[in-house]
Amino acid sequence: MKKIITSIALTITAVAGFAQQDQQFSQYMQNKLTYNPGYAGTSGGICTAVMYRQQWLQFPGAPKTMLVNFDAPVLQNTALRGGAGLTIMQDQLGNDNSLFARGAYSYHLPVGAVGKLGIGVDAGMIQKKFKDNWFAPDGTDGASDPSIPTNQISSITYDVNFGLYYTTSKLYIGLAASHLPGQVNKKTDGTKSLEFKNAQHIFLNAGYEFDLSSDFKLIPSVLVKSDLKATIFDAGVNVMYRNMVWLGGAYRMTDAIATMLGYQYVKGNNVLKIGVAYDVTLSDLKNYSSNTFEVLIGYCFKPVPKTKKQSHINPRFLK
Repeated sequence: MKKIITSIALTITAVAGFAQQDQQFSQYMQNKLTYNPGYAGTSGGICTAVMYRQQWLQFPGAPKTMLVNFDAPVLQNTALRGGAGLTIMQDQLGNDNSLFARGAYSYHLPVGAVGKLGIGVDAGMIQKKFKDNWFAPDGTDGASDPSIPTNQISSITYDVNFGLYYTTSKLYIGLAASHLPGQVNKKTDGTKSLEFKNAQHIFLNAGYEFDLSSDFKLIPSVLVKSDLKATIFDAGVNVMYRNMVWLGGAYRMTDAIATMLGYQYVKGNNVLKIGVAYDVTLSDLKNYSSNTFEVLIGYCFKPVPKTKKQSHINPRFLK
């Protein structure tokens, strides 16, 4: 039975991310901080975003991911000018539950007349938790098999990530690495033990904004993901109408095609975003699930710099 359960677990993991462990999002172009700490604060706004992803609807034990991001510029008038960010993410895949919490800092370096380079690092923790509701395909009671844990077990370890993010008013390109120490979630509790190695990942993301007319913009983007053993990519394009509504799609290599629709309300320095994505599965799982749904809600506020008051003295009026 141990071999059967192990085979099922490995199969699910491989299908979920081609042996990659980190979470995926179809609206990756709206979620840059998760992949690259160098992004923190580079937009110039105080921003927060919430995302929820339900993968492979109606598939038992399918991945569910909840994400909350926050970032803002900090220390702009000091030598440490840059940005700060916070990422909290919970991911569930069958009996495997993961919780990520990371704080980020990005140092902003001007590049040329129009560019900005964010050099970022984030650090925090990863909690791995495995539930005890295992299902044995042969119908055997799990309590009678010492290979099946009968109680929940969890472990916490640290996490460190690094990223470079370059941006202008039209272009962005970033390169980042996650789980740099290759840390291990490890714990022994009586007869049960947990040992999970967090694989290092490399992320390359890029995008450009083309002005098609006064009303329309074309925004292609790409996200390349690698765990140093397997590499996959997402390639997408969105069409923005009057800086208000976007419609687009993306292709994830051998996995899915995503359709995206969003609306943003802009008033002064305030921007409210609402976006949805629906993935059509291309792999063999399409015969067993009802595709994937994802929703995004984001808000940004750009502070207005205070104007310094200047005064002048005319010596003609001195007494």
